[in-house]
Amino acid sequence: MVNKKHRKVVTYKDYFKEFLRKQPNAVKKKIIWTLELIEDLEQVPETYLKHLKKEQKVFMRLELSLGTNIYKIFCFFTEKQLVILMNSFQRKLKKHLNQNY
Repeated sequence: MVNKKHRKVVTYKDYFKEFLRKQPNAVKKKIIWTLELIEDLEQVPETYLKHLKKEQKVFMRLELSLGTNIYKIFCFFTEKQLVILMNSFQRKLKKHLNQNY
């Protein structure tokens, strides 16, 4: 049985490709797995893909975490269900210590 793709993921210029190339293998695998999920699922859970603003439905962000790092990938949809990856960045989580103990 062949899985029907509900959308196609492509990149805009080389911004995302350069970001992905620099990531460790574990991060690459998680990003690729998530992108395949977005292509395969008819309804993508908001866990994986979030609107940048609630009132608009075009611009979105993929947010992944691995260890103490968060990876954000910005994208948008076209009318033909094409997901276009634009840019990405990594943010490290900061652990805040409770000073009132």
